[in-house]
Amino acid sequence: MVLYIRERGHGVEELSLVVLRCDIPAHELTTGAIGTIVLVYGDAEAYDVEFIRAAGQPHALLTLSRDAIGPLAGGHVPSPSSVRHS
Repeated sequence: MVLYIRERGHGVEELSLVVLRCDIPAHELTTGAIGTIVLVYGDAEAYDVEFIRAAGQPHALLTLSRDAIGPLAGGHVPSPSSVRHS
């Protein structure tokens, strides 16, 4: 079962939940952090992805390449420690 994924071309659509595939130390994000796509650029070449803290406050809004994120698949929900608090 796949949760919150809606494919469009080579990527996922706006408002889809995605999983970060790499660490981004400058923003205290680690592999497995969950974000929401807020904007798709071109033919899904890049995405604006918003990450929030466990308490619901905004954490980071980043423009990421298609390779940096993946769809949130059923059964794969990373622990809250995936996003460190500053």
